[in-house]
Amino acid sequence: MIACHNRRRKMTEMFSNVDKAQVLCALNDVTEKVTGLLNTGKQRAQDSVQQFAQTDINAFGASIGIYADAFLRLGVTTRKAFDSVLRYHLNNQEVQNAEHELDELETDWNVFLKKTDSQLAEDKSQSKLHIGSPGPCDIEIKDARTGCLTRLGNFLSKGHLIFVLLRHFA
Repeated sequence: MIACHNRRRKMTEMFSNVDKAQVLCALNDVTEKVTGLLNTGKQRAQDSVQQFAQTDINAFGASIGIYADAFLRLGVTTRKAFDSVLRYHLNNQEVQNAEHELDELETDWNVFLKKTDSQLAEDKSQSKLHIGSPGPCDIEIKDARTGCLTRLGNFLSKGHLIFVLLRHFA
């Protein structure tokens, strides 16, 4: 009983300087801006999941800055502390509604990314080569003897070929 009371008192001391208006403003900003990112992402993925995954998904990184701004405004540095501030103010109906909206948005975000990931995996599994399938002859490679760049297809018509693929991760 005493430990619970001490925890509640510490929480009150930590978050008493953050008022309801600050919490609502931070929650609404995060929800509005991340919703915009998600809607844009959904639209671009609808046009082309591959294109979205290769280039457009980088726009989702802006969510880090959006949350960081909210954390700064509420005087917290972790998601756990952010959630604690929200819990402290959950006795207010407006904060409850705003927190619920953010929770639903984060669920939608996760569902969208899982769906996108499964679509990409499905596309990859359908594009596997099988025995007798034409290979990717238009791949540009470097001839080790001459140092010249050429296409893989140029070697395939010359008879026997020993092909060594070296992959370097820099």
